[in-house]
Amino acid sequence: MLDLSALSQLKQLKQEIREANPTLKGMVKGTSKRFGFVIKEGSNEQYLLPQSEMDRLLHGDFITFKLEKSQKQDDKPIAKIEKFISSSLDTFIGLVKVKNNQMFVIPEHKQINRWIFIPPKFRKELRDGDIVQAKISQHPYKTDGRVQAQIIEKIGQPSDPYIEHRYSIVKFGIPARHWKNDEIEAIRQTAEQCLEEAISSKADMRDKCFVTIDGTNTQDLDDALWVEQTDDGWQLDVAIADVSTFITQDSPLDKIAAKQGHSVYLPGQKVPMLPDILASDVCSLRSNVDRLALVCQMTLDNEGNIIKTTYTDAVIHSKGKLGYDEVNRYLLKESDGFSDEINQLLDQLKAVSDLRLKWRETHAAMTDEYYDYRYQMDDTGKIINIEKNERNQAQKLVEECMIACNAATASYLSSQTDHALFLAHDGFKLDQKPGIKKLINSEFEGTEAEQLFDLTGYLAFLKQPEVKASALPVKDILRKKMKRSEWSATVAPHFGLGLNSYTTFTSPIRKYSDLLVHRLIKTLMSGQTPLALSAETLENLNQTTLATREAQKDCETALKCDYLKGFVGKPLQGEIASINHRFLGIFLSDFDLLGQIPVKTLGKASKFKQESLQLVTDSHTYRLKEPVTVYIHSIDKNERLIRLSFENHAAKNEQESTSDQAG
Repeated sequence: MLDLSALSQLKQLKQEIREANPTLKGMVKGTSKRFGFVIKEGSNEQYLLPQSEMDRLLHGDFITFKLEKSQKQDDKPIAKIEKFISSSLDTFIGLVKVKNNQMFVIPEHKQINRWIFIPPKFRKELRDGDIVQAKISQHPYKTDGRVQAQIIEKIGQPSDPYIEHRYSIVKFGIPARHWKNDEIEAIRQTAEQCLEEAISSKADMRDKCFVTIDGTNTQDLDDALWVEQTDDGWQLDVAIADVSTFITQDSPLDKIAAKQGHSVYLPGQKVPMLPDILASDVCSLRSNVDRLALVCQMTLDNEGNIIKTTYTDAVIHSKGKLGYDEVNRYLLKESDGFSDEINQLLDQLKAVSDLRLKWRETHAAMTDEYYDYRYQMDDTGKIINIEKNERNQAQKLVEECMIACNAATASYLSSQTDHALFLAHDGFKLDQKPGIKKLINSEFEGTEAEQLFDLTGYLAFLKQPEVKASALPVKDILRKKMKRSEWSATVAPHFGLGLNSYTTFTSPIRKYSDLLVHRLIKTLMSGQTPLALSAETLENLNQTTLATREAQKDCETALKCDYLKGFVGKPLQGEIASINHRFLGIFLSDFDLLGQIPVKTLGKASKFKQESLQLVTDSHTYRLKEPVTVYIHSIDKNERLIRLSFENHAAKNEQESTSDQAG
């Protein structure tokens, strides 16, 4: 029988053992193999999870674990599960596989390397090769490695028409709503009644010659323009579709719009945020009919400064639905244009947009020129041609008016309330600042690097002659080191545009954020103080913005993977758009697509200079913006990856094949 002293010593020994090998927490990281890793909470340390452990876990699981010595000679510690806490894996996309009369789903996920059993009750109408959305219904930790999945939705077969569109929408959680005929009719009747009743309470601007300028086939017309020259400058009115009158806060339609967040534009297809009867008809600023608008009225001086901004809740009557191409032809004096009244309006709009462009060149930061891409699609939703066009004068005219309106709105909101909704692009990532200092100190002697971390100093730096004359693309290097823009309830700079504040106000038919801005403005117009937007609202705006961007990119890249098969072996002109220690990112401007060249294919010796984003090899120093000629090396549609090369491997393989046949 142990005495109290012995028990105390045993307890102390157990405590010492626990302290010597503490229980740790971490996140599971899967691999393409059967083993995995666990990343220790609060650090970058990771430990091997051997197959016996990984069989009971999934990528993204949160666990507690202890370390044990490995039986291998390297003696590195391995992780042993103590306790399963939770799983971050919610839904995933996978491919149905039938084998030996059993049905499985193979996740399209690099870090989930297993087939997952589908129980019979979830197999209804499924067949081999179906693409599905699924979720884990039985976790392997609780069942000795046996894992099961529930099928949430069948997306379709890989050969189905428009399958890439459907896949991207589901993958990124875009809640595409299919409206029933009776729902559409009820919405139409309610909206038309609302329009009729609201007109009498709005300011009457139907006599003003507002016009819309947009794509020829565009029906969801958010904005209309009017301008007049004054003795002291200009009066520019931007009328924006008044969606907030039709969709009230917390109504069923409002909740649906908030959940989606954006209209999603895919090649040959659109997923509207609002029912089409609103987006393309009752809310749309169609010509020759009365429509409700919130009009941003800007007074500009002769230098292009916006010196006053007011808002009017109005009814307008657009005098023309003008297309970009026809307006551009008029501005270039290649056609007689339209009526005398509209022609005069277009001349004045061109003058004021040129004035604002000059103002931005002097006082703000200019964005790079970009192209307009038009996709020709076949009946199955595949790209058969990509038309690349420089943006014309009409598109640039509208863009300047929209930037002016959005900037003026941000200034108005920041002057009226402490909390509103701003699109913040607030400078550089914290971990990039040491590299920026190193770059500035080595390339621009006498320049204080700290000045770049303030918007005023950043703009002054970009305008220095030595910066403009530098062999390095300094602006592009700095842009790569900046934070991602995001929605904020407090005012913050927008470094990308070089403005002290910015928001978006001009697209409430297509963007829920703009609808919220309209509501904020109307609250201020009524003399009330708007309530602060909740953290949940801001998070939802940022998440839906990212999801929309990723869905569009995913769909376009998948379609371009098929389209580019016709260009294998052909020289393609590109530009280096990104550089790191693993890849050169090459932007193919003819296709609006980013491809990759692995650094390891460029030679044995290479050095990545993080501060200047340069890759130095034995024979060449690669820089951002450098023009290059490349060839397609491989296309992986599943991974949405175009691998490029500086060599024509297709021709090389053909030569080798011919040589082998001759031998």
